[in-house]
Amino acid sequence: MELTLIFGLVALAPLIICTLLYVWFRKKGWSRTAWLFPVLLLAYSYLWYDAFYPSNTFYEKEFIEITRIPWPISARIVNKASTYPDIHGDYSSCASLTVSRSDFNSLLDKVKKDSSFSLMDDKSLFIGSNTFHSVTKSFVASDYLYKFHGAKSPYMEKSGAYILMAFLTDYKTIIIYRTSS
Repeated sequence: MELTLIFGLVALAPLIICTLLYVWFRKKGWSRTAWLFPVLLLAYSYLWYDAFYPSNTFYEKEFIEITRIPWPISARIVNKASTYPDIHGDYSSCASLTVSRSDFNSLLDKVKKDSSFSLMDDKSLFIGSNTFHSVTKSFVASDYLYKFHGAKSPYMEKSGAYILMAFLTDYKTIIIYRTSS
């Protein structure tokens, strides 16, 4: 209950304040200046929206930071999901992307040769989340060609996050996933 009230105040207070200031400035005859407040409100709203629904750039940066491989030119994000960081900075993010066959093979070779990634088997630890399941719900176990976890990854050591990179049997889909708690 308290959290809902706090969220409501944080979300609604700028709306109320901007509306009151807009009306007040208009009544004073400062119409040009009054338009500043709706613009500020739109900017504030965009920041909130981007925090809860990150743009593709966020997932591209995650990919580069996790893999230490440049974003493939042919890559297109098909599905994505993330959580908002908690008070400790922990969050989950997952994206499925499609790439050309040559980029797929190149990325697979680079990950196979990277000693910070380990091939997963049935006994490997997997840390799931709603984020992962929402992105991968259309895939079944037989769709996965390879799964790697970044147990020795510098990214994992720095962030403490669990990392998974999966390559699917269609030879064009890659899943990149990170979660921390």
